[in-house]
This record gives sequence, C-alpha cells and structure tokens, in this order.
Amino acid sequence: MNATPLPPEDSELRRLLQEAHPVPALPPRFQEGVWRRLELEELRLEEVSPRTWLDRWVQQLFRPGFAVAGLAALMLTGGWLGLRSGDTRVQQVEQTRYLASVSPFHRSMP
Repeated sequence: MNATPLPPEDSELRRLLQEAHPVPALPPRFQEGVWRRLELEELRLEEVSPRTWLDRWVQQLFRPGFAVAGLAALMLTGGWLGLRSGDTRVQQVEQTRYLASVSPFHRSMP
C-alpha cells in the first residue's frame, strides 16, 4: 500500500472518487409518487379526524385565533354581567333605604 499522501487538488483523484460512489438516478415519476403519497396521507388524516360536532368544536377551540376571540368574548360578557348585577344590587339597596325612610315599620337591610 502506498503511504504517500496525495495533493488535495488532485483532479484525477477527485474524478476517481466520484466514479467510485456514483449518485443513483431517481426512479421514473419519483416526484409524482411523492406528491401522491402526501395527498393520500392528508386524506388518511382527514378520515381519522373527529367526527362529531362537539369534537370538531373542541378542536377549533384550541386554535390560537379562536381561543383569543373566545377569551375576549368571555371577558366582555363577564364584565357586562358584573355591571348589570351591580346595578341591580344598588337599585335594591336604594329601594330598601327609600322604603325604610317612608315606612317606620319596614326593617332595613343590614
């Protein structure tokens, strides 16, 4: 065996190494086959997807856009209900105070 190193810019050596490890040609219609397999996989995933309306709704719920919109709607609804119930409570207190000021027999709220 020859122990002398070859120069790094040896073009004949580079050519021989490339011939020793040729790059195999792709089979005919390889790209079409890849796209067909991807389409089949997408169809398979659609078949596995949830079937009931509740499962689809829950799946949509966990998408970021829908989750943010849902959170905003819940916060607005909660704020509106809080204001509404607060107004009702204030109105009840005012009615009780008025009734207590007019009728000496009415018990006032604690």
